[in-house]
Amino acid sequence: MWRNSLVAVCMLGASACGQADDPNALMTPESLQALVPTMDGWTQGTITAQTIDVPEVASVVTVSYTHADGGRLDLEISDTAGTSSMIAPLAAEAESQFDRQMGNGYLKGTVVAGAPAVEAWNTEDRIGELTVLVRKRYIIHVGGSRLADAAPMRALVERIDLSGLK
Repeated sequence: MWRNSLVAVCMLGASACGQADDPNALMTPESLQALVPTMDGWTQGTITAQTIDVPEVASVVTVSYTHADGGRLDLEISDTAGTSSMIAPLAAEAESQFDRQMGNGYLKGTVVAGAPAVEAWNTEDRIGELTVLVRKRYIIHVGGSRLADAAPMRALVERIDLSGLK
């Protein structure tokens, strides 16, 4: 399964996010945080918003959701400013519309909320990942565990106001 792990190791200041009128400037972590949706029936944890520089500079927001039945969703929204090294591998997979069926699940290129995505699901372990590429710049990643199927991961992405990612 492909996982673009941008989760924090190095924090920079908000000044690394550039000027608001620069189309290549990163969205501030606080701007990304404002896009985090609520999910009916799910309890939202603490939101973490930061700028990182590993492997490249990016703004990242993360949050977890838990369900009374034990299900868990981990959401990460990242602005990569279109950095090729961060986008190219995902774009190649997501835009290929491949479909690999395996004995314990699947891995496929798909479309979620109008954007190319890669979805992986393991039926035995009831875990999955959904990674969506928005405007060849933003990466939305959802990891799910103890779920009946991949539907909650898709539903979470569909609740994000993608028009806020400019």
